[in-house]
Amino acid sequence: MSRNYDNWERLVAAVLRREQFRELCRSDSLDSSLSSFSSDFASASLSRRTSFDISINHQTEQIPHPTPPRNPYISGGGVVTGAELEFVAPEKVLAWSQRALLFATPAKLRARSQKRKLLNILVTGVPKLKRYELEIACEDFANIVIGSSSTCLLFKGTLSSGVEIVVAYVPVASSKHWSNSLEAQFRKKIVTLSNVNHKNFVNMLGYCVEENPFTRMMVFEYAPNGTLFECLHIKEGEYLNWEMRLRIAMGIAYCLEHMHQLRPAIAHRNLNSSAVYLTEDYAAKLSDFLYWDEVATAKMEANPQSNVYSFGIILFEMITGSIPYSDNWLSDYPRGVQSLREMIDPTLETYHEDQLEQIGSVIKSCSNPDWRKRPTMREVCALLREITEIEPDGAIPDL
Repeated sequence: MSRNYDNWERLVAAVLRREQFRELCRSDSLDSSLSSFSSDFASASLSRRTSFDISINHQTEQIPHPTPPRNPYISGGGVVTGAELEFVAPEKVLAWSQRALLFATPAKLRARSQKRKLLNILVTGVPKLKRYELEIACEDFANIVIGSSSTCLLFKGTLSSGVEIVVAYVPVASSKHWSNSLEAQFRKKIVTLSNVNHKNFVNMLGYCVEENPFTRMMVFEYAPNGTLFECLHIKEGEYLNWEMRLRIAMGIAYCLEHMHQLRPAIAHRNLNSSAVYLTEDYAAKLSDFLYWDEVATAKMEANPQSNVYSFGIILFEMITGSIPYSDNWLSDYPRGVQSLREMIDPTLETYHEDQLEQIGSVIKSCSNPDWRKRPTMREVCALLREITEIEPDGAIPDL
């Protein structure tokens, strides 16, 4: 048996290399975007054991090298035993260790671990759809484009069940152009939107994630009467009278109140009249399709107080019929340069003057430059409910 100890020094060196390698892998942390993302999800991946038991944040990364026999030199307690040395020569362990260190650098390990962790995270409670199902529903994405942005195309489709849908399609052809940060934003958005679940929100019906061909899509409810912006300014849809506008405003307000009361609170990142869709009976459906533009989302302020200000702009836009043109667009009205009656939409045939005056007070409070003096959406809803006498059930779609 003494012959097994001729290479004892090389064996010890190999074992030390192995332990250094394990510590190196443990010490390498994931990037900040993945860390913040992983806190929102429960890990769905079970640890898988490799020859070196490399564990990163409770998830094992498989190293692409030949796997040696299980624990050839190290017993369960971590002690080198002579009996185990009978079976495998020390030179082989050294070769395996050197190969692992050569091909599995820390940078590669981090990248592989991040990618696998993202792909293995399960989005619970949201149906996962197949690409071929959505291709059939949207006629191979050849037409019926109902909207677009710098981040996605919106296609109208019809499922085999007859349900009309909107598919938010990411125009990215390869995973080479899709970073881990974008994947984190995409999956986090799925969970965030699925948690809203309100009748005045364009609710999520499912999502699609496939690698061949590369596919990232989200599927939402369809609202047939376009956006509030289109109805107010393009005027291709039905004329919105005073009562219809108040009902739409209340639907938006009730939905925002609900979003802000969730824990954690959800703030809309791009709240404007183009994000408000209208159902067949002209009830409001708030949408949020902007989620994977890293530059745009980084610049956007999103919190309940900023949502209150944006709601004030939408309310002012609905009353005046004017297109917002800058961040301080409604500053003249709070300063008393013009009265709201002088600025009212000329296409409004009738309106209630007492309601107009009270709504003007709500607009002023929502647009206060000091965010600390703005009301909450709960307070806004209470004020508008008293003015309009529209309860939550009266603002939701009838169908």
